[in-house]
Amino acid sequence: MRGPDIHQDTLFSTASPAGQVPKDHPLRQLVDMALLALDEDFDDLYADAANGS
Repeated sequence: MRGPDIHQDTLFSTASPAGQVPKDHPLRQLVDMALLALDEDFDDLYADAANGS
């Protein structure tokens, strides 16, 4: 690495995305429904990754 070692801790956020959207916001409901519809696909994808495939 060249140059001085500059730490930019403030570059990264530790806030939760779920904490940024109010619980009654329509966007949260839309995303929840979309993720629920993809649940089986995620199960299949992660099952393959867990098996080393």
